[in-house]
Amino acid sequence: MSDLPAATLDWLAAHHGVVTSAVLKRHGVRRSTVERLAVRGVLRRASPGVFVEAAVPTSLEQRCAVVCATHPTGFVTGPTAG
Repeated sequence: MSDLPAATLDWLAAHHGVVTSAVLKRHGVRRSTVERLAVRGVLRRASPGVFVEAAVPTSLEQRCAVVCATHPTGFVTGPTAG
């Protein structure tokens, strides 16, 4: 994980291991670095432009964070489909 800056590591810790390409770019992480980390299994593609830190256990909160990152204009209201 030394390929990621401290700001990205802080983001991952605060967002259940979920990060978007836009956040990575804002933190100065190049696309080649993201691809290398994905190939090495450090980051896992959850959806287009959304990555999950592979070391973070999957949880309901993480799945909700992935949905919110994938659909930034949506929101999670509860544990059931509406």
